[in-house]
Amino acid sequence: MKYHALILLLASTAAAPAAEPFAIPLSPAEEAKTFVLPAGYVAECIASEPMVEEPVLAVWDGNGALYVAEMRSYMQDESGTGTKSLKNGRIKRLTSSRGDGIMDKATIFVDGLNLPRMILPLDDRIAVVETDNTTVWSYRDTNGDGMADEKYELFKGKAGDPNKSVEHQDSGLFWNLDNRIYLSYARERYRFTDGTWRAEPIHPVWSQWGIAHDDDGRIFYSDNSKPALGFDLPRRYWLHISQRNGSKIPSGEIIDLGMSWEPAFLNAKNLCTTDDRGGPAGSTKTFTSLCGQSIYRDNATPEWSGDYFICDPTIHVVRRAKLTHENGRVKFANAHSSEEFVLSPHMLFRPVNTAPAPDGSLLIVDMYRGIIQDAPWLSPDPRKFIKASGLAEVNQRGRLWRIRKTDAAPRAAPHMLDEKTGDLVAHLAHPSGWWRDTAQRLIILRKDRQSAVPALNEMALSNQDPNARLHALWTLEGCAAVDEATLAKALADAEPRVRRAAIEISEAQLSVMLPKLADLATRETDGEVAKQLILTLGFSKDDKLVHPAVDALLAKHLANEGVILAACVTFWKHPTPFIKTIQDGSALAGRADAALLATRWKQGFAQWERGLVFPKDFPKDQKKSIESGEAHYFQTCVACHGPDGKGTTVPGSDAAIAPALAGSLRVKGDPRGLLPVFMNGLMGPIQGKTYQGAMMVPAVALGIVRDDRLADVVNFIRYAWGNNAEPVSTEHVKQARQATKSRATPWNDEELIKLSHP
Repeated sequence: MKYHALILLLASTAAAPAAEPFAIPLSPAEEAKTFVLPAGYVAECIASEPMVEEPVLAVWDGNGALYVAEMRSYMQDESGTGTKSLKNGRIKRLTSSRGDGIMDKATIFVDGLNLPRMILPLDDRIAVVETDNTTVWSYRDTNGDGMADEKYELFKGKAGDPNKSVEHQDSGLFWNLDNRIYLSYARERYRFTDGTWRAEPIHPVWSQWGIAHDDDGRIFYSDNSKPALGFDLPRRYWLHISQRNGSKIPSGEIIDLGMSWEPAFLNAKNLCTTDDRGGPAGSTKTFTSLCGQSIYRDNATPEWSGDYFICDPTIHVVRRAKLTHENGRVKFANAHSSEEFVLSPHMLFRPVNTAPAPDGSLLIVDMYRGIIQDAPWLSPDPRKFIKASGLAEVNQRGRLWRIRKTDAAPRAAPHMLDEKTGDLVAHLAHPSGWWRDTAQRLIILRKDRQSAVPALNEMALSNQDPNARLHALWTLEGCAAVDEATLAKALADAEPRVRRAAIEISEAQLSVMLPKLADLATRETDGEVAKQLILTLGFSKDDKLVHPAVDALLAKHLANEGVILAACVTFWKHPTPFIKTIQDGSALAGRADAALLATRWKQGFAQWERGLVFPKDFPKDQKKSIESGEAHYFQTCVACHGPDGKGTTVPGSDAAIAPALAGSLRVKGDPRGLLPVFMNGLMGPIQGKTYQGAMMVPAVALGIVRDDRLADVVNFIRYAWGNNAEPVSTEHVKQARQATKSRATPWNDEELIKLSHP
């Protein structure tokens, strides 16, 4: 990979004398020359300032018009003056008169918005959500001038806290394969297939800036340091814990299958020499501002098919990851080894969103600005640096980049808004996921949608393309036209993905479909279908029928980790007969993988022991930290230290894997002797005893990167199991990290004792 020397570009660019080189804006043509791309790809700017200003999101309607959300008041200086008060946000409508995807016409579709953060194209309307509110508004252009002249409320939401950070609010609002509309971390999802916008409850997930889905409708969330969350189990099935079993749902991620990537996956290559706080950047940085994820669902660039894209604007990169499905798990790996898909040495390159385009390319939304951190998270020193360097002056800019194969001609623009409803059915077999999704949505929103039902039935049952059958089946569901006979035939489909969809759709008429689902359970051979069967059967309390069906699935898919997850959630604290034999070990006897399976199932069963009790007057901030720490502990620490904090043993022996945390003097004592363990790890005998785990790895290797999250974990183990020790703060963690930054080796017991008694 090569890139042009940035200094040559800067030398030819006029700028204020006080500005540092990295704060001097480049033209789109100059910026493109700084990009490092894999061989064979090209970056084309399809729109830039003043056509777009402060873009954060871009979506296409059925005719290929591009709607861009602009947060024009976001961080216009280092103090964030006017971010929430100016209310000058816009949604631009961009079109290409030449039909080549290079935008040459822009209109202000909607003006005067408070930091618009979500857009969902419907038919000839778009749904919009602003910051600090969850109300959904519909906008439509009725006279063809490119500006909305009709506005009405689709859904009455709630006003949020105007002092809440721009970052800690929902994003997303996309129509998934299952005809539900999802947000990034709300407690609800929406449905809009009968003319009324309705809310449905789901279990929340902490997520920021972006949400994606794959061809099967699997939802991927993310936060700023973890690229993907919540994809192992649809959020609504976590509600089985309360709805079916009557138990309180613990906070955070309930059952975790472990990391879906190697720890090195969280490190990104960085070409900038200075970071956003004025310090040296280093050639490798850990993700801290992940956002704008998407999954490429098209055949226009075959090597991208099914790949995962996500941005980090503080490292100025776009990561591309390969996803593989193994034993009920989704695994992530960097598609470019230690390199990145797109990166730049110029600090102003701020990729904040990605989206597979209708023409087969990948769109990158580049906010192209100096400040990328919301004011509440900027401490005094970074503010001084931002002001002095000139970064605060770079705003009201933005670029939209199209990444494509050098030798690949972009696909022609769609004209679906102008097509008849019956003609849209053919697009459900299109090789592009965007085209399939859009056609499905448009058919469902049409008043004459019932006219398409015969063609949809034929496609669902006989089309050669599994994606076509899948979309046709869900389109029938959205039209309220899927019947028992069609579902029964789909349950026998040769493609597991279609069977899985038919099972999920059956939930709406479960009493009728239950015998057929139970029969399928006795012969299902695919792990993903088995997982879905368990989750769907969990909506029924007819245990005389459900338990034998589920136990038949478990016996055949005992080692599938998705099945383990589904069973542990669905039958939380109320095991089926076969699950009881897993608990007592008899179901595993004689298997070569018995020890491994015992460990994996115990990790699931351990979650059933979660639950904390707090005094009535317990400080709210401490309670929040401890509950967050509990969630992280049960994701990362429980396998070794146990749900009761007493440590676990090697299956089939009395050998302890790790020391007890309950009653531990180190855990309860001076944090100076505890926190370093999380920075560098711990090895060797502890109080003269050797443990089978041999070494505790640093917290970062377990995916606990942020200081506040590490403080939460420490606060949990210092409170739980009767330890009741004083909490630590994020500042304590930062001080410990600073004090140990020069150390590269794990600690031993004697060293930590000295740290506790300096």
